[in-house]
Amino acid sequence: PDGPVVYVGSYDKSLYAVNTADGSKKWAFPTGPGRSGRAGVRSSPAVSPDGAVVYVGSDDESLHAVNTADGSKKWAFKTGGWVRSSPTVSPDGAVVYVGSDDESLHAVNTADGSKKWAFSAGGRVGSSPTLSPDGAVVYVGNFNGSLDAVNATDGSKKWSFQTGSQVRSSPTLSPDGTVVYVGSYDKSLYAINTADGSKKWAFEAGTGVDSSPALSPDGAVVYVGNLDYSLYAVNTADGTKKWAFRTGWYVASSPTVSPDGAVVYVGSYDQNLYAVNAY
Repeated sequence: PDGPVVYVGSYDKSLYAVNTADGSKKWAFPTGPGRSGRAGVRSSPAVSPDGAVVYVGSDDESLHAVNTADGSKKWAFKTGGWVRSSPTVSPDGAVVYVGSDDESLHAVNTADGSKKWAFSAGGRVGSSPTLSPDGAVVYVGNFNGSLDAVNATDGSKKWSFQTGSQVRSSPTLSPDGTVVYVGSYDKSLYAINTADGSKKWAFEAGTGVDSSPALSPDGAVVYVGNLDYSLYAVNTADGTKKWAFRTGWYVASSPTVSPDGAVVYVGSYDQNLYAVNAY
């Protein structure tokens, strides 16, 4: 059927295009085999601005570019490790950024899948890159415990902020791009000034923060899940706790906020999806 399509990866080594109208399969793209029998797709897909190409990473150590019309391969970019990071496409669609277990952040030319540059992060990159509003800076975390700000043009480091443990969380920018929020396994959610990488504040949760933060529409509150079974709402002005909602198990999922900011949705390891009043 014609109509909107949703793209999703699977541990059966495939990327699927599914018709949203009735859940029927439009196509399936198989990724290649990985080391030790691993070849699942843990990366979340990203679509080009014109909707013609979908990009996804795989345990086969590659970033794949797939034609959305028919699921055929456009190209594959080989890294040196699993690609569990979700790719991010530049506003003009010319470059796609993705992290890899080879301890690098890669910038890949979307026209042909060639390398533009690679930034050595010093630790595995499972975090998904986030671009500044003007597309000039890429923010990404790594297992070495740092959040790096990288020049999107040439891959040079702008600054690095060191936390106390692994950064698996993907960074989130304030609406004006002046602050970046990210979680760490050192039990903290950080607010970092994008101008120089200095700490604005740190909010200490109960244990490691695997979840990626989400902001309220007005940017006044940041929401993040925690492995202490909680969803936290934190004031962005000063890092104080607004409230905490308790689930039945780990919250590694990243929350999503309704357009009007009234409800926060989050999943938990207790096999529930929660809708939580934001106010």
